[in-house]
Amino acid sequence: MHRFLLLLTLICLPVFLAGAAWAAAEAGERGESWNNLIWRLLNVVLFAGALFYLVGKKAAAFFTNRATAIAQEIASLEARKLEAARNLEAIGQRLGRLEEERRAILAEYEGQGQALKEAIVAQAEKAAAQILSQARASARNEINAAMDALRSRMAEEIAKATERLLLERLTPAEHARIIDSYLAKVVIH
Repeated sequence: MHRFLLLLTLICLPVFLAGAAWAAAEAGERGESWNNLIWRLLNVVLFAGALFYLVGKKAAAFFTNRATAIAQEIASLEARKLEAARNLEAIGQRLGRLEEERRAILAEYEGQGQALKEAIVAQAEKAAAQILSQARASARNEINAAMDALRSRMAEEIAKATERLLLERLTPAEHARIIDSYLAKVVIH
């Protein structure tokens, strides 16, 4: 603070002296130059002293407080800068974890999709096996029905052929004897 006042004095003193010398040069012809210069210098010194006495301590306190406030603000900004750097790092880590989570979710969905696909294929294979089983049973039933129809038809054809053969070889007397024989069996039983 003393350096500042000394510097201010060293800068202001030549300016005031130059102003006083210029004013004295104007009044030099009248003989008032040195007296006027001395009074003016004394006036400036008294004004600077009064100004320093009234404002000096407050100005020093103001500049000291201002320097302290600036230092505190710089420290606060540094702390905020460090906090922002930590937040940025945390966000970067979260983004990295989000990428890992995205991959995990995609893998999980792919696994679920694969499991669903396998379940659908298994269900389709089971349904195909049922359909095939039903088709085999239906074919077996149709074959059995066709075999029964064929047997029935063959029995009818054999009966007709046998009847024709019998009618061709059998005489009316033999025919009557066979009928009587069967009627006797039926009546007896």
